[in-house]
Amino acid sequence: MAAKKETITVEFAGMEFQADAAACRSWSVIRGISKGGPAMFDALDRMFEGRADEYAEKLADDFADMANLAARCIEEAGSKN
Repeated sequence: MAAKKETITVEFAGMEFQADAAACRSWSVIRGISKGGPAMFDALDRMFEGRADEYAEKLADDFADMANLAARCIEEAGSKN
């Protein structure tokens, strides 16, 4: 039986966003984000369960907001351990 996926909901910029909690705590995801380039985009897609582009659009394609959202999700997922 597969383990139940834990999804967290984070409020950011007056909107709610969902992320995979395990991905937010994953070394490979955090490392991918820190590397930048294609690895970063793959990591963000994993973190946001394939919705990174949708979330970027909601945030007016602002890279700093996406980075802050990812950091907020990592923090939230870590605090639930």
